[in-house]
Amino acid sequence: TLDRSSAASDVYKRQTLALMTHYYIGYMICLFLALYAVYVILEQDQDWTFKSFFNQYCRFIYYSFLAGLTAAVILLPTFLSMLTSKGAWTGDLFNSLSLNGSLMDHFSKLFIGSFVYDELSGGTANLYVGMLPLVLVLLYAFNPSIKLKEKLTAGLILLGFYLSFSVGLLNKIWHMGQFPIWYDHRFSFTFSFFILVLAGQG
Repeated sequence: TLDRSSAASDVYKRQTLALMTHYYIGYMICLFLALYAVYVILEQDQDWTFKSFFNQYCRFIYYSFLAGLTAAVILLPTFLSMLTSKGAWTGDLFNSLSLNGSLMDHFSKLFIGSFVYDELSGGTANLYVGMLPLVLVLLYAFNPSIKLKEKLTAGLILLGFYLSFSVGLLNKIWHMGQFPIWYDHRFSFTFSFFILVLAGQG
């Protein structure tokens, strides 16, 4: 649980390692953890209150901040370089709010045979994680032993992923504010991980 100092220390160590070994993917992992921490807290703290949730999430943010400071020796030069590179985002905000693909377009990517090579340079995300996990996620949704608050939190996180896959501005936030060059939704591996977590619970 996140309220134990040893576990919070592990969060710090793993985030630091992720940021220092591969800052770009590490950044995406940290963004995902900001969502996933909410789910973990609500799942593990059965008698949670807003105060206890706030305290645990603040502890998570504190250790995440320490991880960012520790990795700053690598992150700061990289960030300054990105600000002056041709990849720096100067796009039109209105156009970046347009939707990329419908809900059914993204949903179809959960099934076998949905990979299209041409979509690597632009299109919907590659989300296939196997058919068994999809069945288990359905079991998760209808499992009466899993509390409603957990299901609602998971649903909101999945909605956040859908919006991130669909709205250009949110997609660019996941890519450190840059236009991704090929593979528009590199962070889709975090979605796959979350699906597998829900499948395991189901």
